[in-house]
Amino acid sequence: MKTLVLTACCKEKLTEKAMAKDLYQGQLFQKVRKYCEQEGFDYRILSAEHGLIAPECWVEPYDRQIKNRGDVERLQPLVLPELKRLWPDYDKVIVIMGDGDAVAIGGNHFIHAARRNIDLTAIILNNSIYGMTGGQYSPTTPYGMRSTTTVYSNIEQDFKISELAVTAGAVFVGRGTVYHTKLLDSLIEKAILKKGFSVVEVIAHCHTQYGRQNRLGSAVEMMEWQRDHALAVEKAATMKPEELQDKVLIGVLVDKELPVYQDQYEKIRERAKAEAER
Repeated sequence: MKTLVLTACCKEKLTEKAMAKDLYQGQLFQKVRKYCEQEGFDYRILSAEHGLIAPECWVEPYDRQIKNRGDVERLQPLVLPELKRLWPDYDKVIVIMGDGDAVAIGGNHFIHAARRNIDLTAIILNNSIYGMTGGQYSPTTPYGMRSTTTVYSNIEQDFKISELAVTAGAVFVGRGTVYHTKLLDSLIEKAILKKGFSVVEVIAHCHTQYGRQNRLGSAVEMMEWQRDHALAVEKAATMKPEELQDKVLIGVLVDKELPVYQDQYEKIRERAKAEAER
């Protein structure tokens, strides 16, 4: 299966011009790079300055970030044509994003990609905060929790990403935690092999921002919380609602079949072409 992975740039960079794959120094970026190189996947980087770029592209360091709708609109001419050119060459496109990318600035795109059943795998790292850009609250920050922009506690209800994906129409939705590594591997494999819009929500921890501001302990203690509060969906189905309070359901939430958008679109094109040739 020929696979393309899309990942974002990061704030941490070298101080001099370098290939994009070397310029970005963030932990998540380097892990994605390592994974793609190990698996033989092609990947492209969404740069806040240059749009969609190849890993071998030489790039000068820059400070620009993607923060609002204006930034997204500015990047569209730099991203969409390249995506259109690349997409037909791959059997599967994987997009790796955070909770903010997925359901804040990208929320509208996320729900409609699910509704249309675009053949795409979204891997969403949910650490309940904007961990790498200052510790601001995100759409998944729970009610009552603190961040740098909710110092007296968050007064908004949080999005449940997996449940949102199910409701929006995704054909495969799984949730795992970074503690339950074997399950997470299985969910990602199933999502990639699934034809249509598939989602894996990864419950992760940000001990340097979210954990510190809410006194949740060290990285190890936050992973122990995942261990103690995660519950398999099969077991949850046998329990009463009051027994599920404060639990995080993990496993496959939905796995179904629906027509894939690209396949249906090609049929319409062929039909229109045949009509025109009569």
